[in-house]
Amino acid sequence: MGRVPQDLTGKQFGRWTVLGPGAKRGKHKYYACRCECGAEKQVSGDNLKYGQSLSCGCLKSEKASERRVARVERPEDKRPDRLVSHASETLPLTEWAKRIGVTLSTIYGRLDRGWNLERAATEPPKPGTGRSSRRYLTYNGQTLLLTEWAEQLGISRQRLADRIRRGWSVAEALGDPGSVGEAEPKKAATCTQLSPVRFKVCPSCGCTKPLTADFFHVSRASKTGHTPSCSVCLRSKRKAYYYANPEAEKARHGEWVRNNRVRANEQAAASKAKYPERYKETQRRWRQQNKARILAKNRARKAMIRAAERDHYDDAELHAMWVEQDGLCFYCDTPLFAVYHVEHKTPLSRGGTDRLTNICLSCPACNLRKGVRTTEEYKSLLGRS
Repeated sequence: MGRVPQDLTGKQFGRWTVLGPGAKRGKHKYYACRCECGAEKQVSGDNLKYGQSLSCGCLKSEKASERRVARVERPEDKRPDRLVSHASETLPLTEWAKRIGVTLSTIYGRLDRGWNLERAATEPPKPGTGRSSRRYLTYNGQTLLLTEWAEQLGISRQRLADRIRRGWSVAEALGDPGSVGEAEPKKAATCTQLSPVRFKVCPSCGCTKPLTADFFHVSRASKTGHTPSCSVCLRSKRKAYYYANPEAEKARHGEWVRNNRVRANEQAAASKAKYPERYKETQRRWRQQNKARILAKNRARKAMIRAAERDHYDDAELHAMWVEQDGLCFYCDTPLFAVYHVEHKTPLSRGGTDRLTNICLSCPACNLRKGVRTTEEYKSLLGRS
């Protein structure tokens, strides 16, 4: 007996209050819930029971605000100011912090990490360290934020950050603040500026190849964006599966062609234009292997043009007719071997039908000689009744 699902209606989970059952998505059951702030949302029952969802997001925002307030009011910021002497200057720590472009908390953090007082108060931050939003650059003895340098140069902060990221020196990136509008110096392309090429080991063949579309097919379902095996191994696997299951593959391809007729015609036309010789060879080989189908198609076409009644007979029915005639021509009793013609006793041009009752097997000579004559007329010509 299956497990009876638990009803969570009316229960409290964090700030959620379950109002009732909701939609079912796959194997997961959802519940309509209301948060204490008034927001309503469909929440997974598993997330409610295991404490993975406690609110609509308001609880997380409040905790983040509390953490920000706690950082602003850290005890380090309330420490008493101290005087520091350096290069015949004696200033309080707050003044040294403004001069080198850091906060007082940063200086106290340096002291906690073991720096001496003079170094902690006078050493400016290294370019490129710290958060990107508070990045400092020192040029000609002046240390400013990246945003402040960009304002002086009259360019965007992102443009200045891109210069540093591409390997420009601070002097090249900033230049002279008075030379606004000058053309940027062209940087020679280096190997470090090129996007690195990743490599992957194919688990099928064990070869290490570049992880690009030329060697690994693109796959949206994969974490790497490419198939696990390389394109060569995939083609080999598909080819082996095709030869191992030809009927299933033909049925699958036929179904796809029927469901995508326009696209299949476009692909066939493109392949014919790109590989004309291969297309001709494929058509020639198909005609050699399907002569009976071609003849049947021609007979059906003639019957359709004459608007004659016809039957859809196949090779098995023609073989039964060959057995019934003892393998001999219907007119001259010549043995029929590999080559024989499907003959209409009464020609279509004289009102005959394409049904089995009007069909016989004859040798090529009799069929060609008979022409538009009926069976009685041709037998009288042969002197046979």
